[in-house]
Amino acid sequence: MLQDERAALGAFQARLPGALGETEGGVPRAIIDPETCRPEACAAGTCLASKVCPVKAIWQPERGELPLVDPLRCHGCGKCLAACGLKAIELA
Repeated sequence: MLQDERAALGAFQARLPGALGETEGGVPRAIIDPETCRPEACAAGTCLASKVCPVKAIWQPERGELPLVDPLRCHGCGKCLAACGLKAIELA
């Protein structure tokens, strides 16, 4: 993915409902840093965090692409943090 595509994705994620704050009820949710995330470094381009999310709040449009977070599904369990070897996910 090109650098400007990563920046555009980050800007898109920042505009999602609740993207930069807490979700309803004060529960933090996952945010993926598009500058740190390198899906090609994961298992065959598949985001491991997307595989461990119990509510499927993290998904990849295609193998090798940056994963996305659905802020309405994420309940802040933190399983994705442990799965991401690049530490590209944080709870905020």
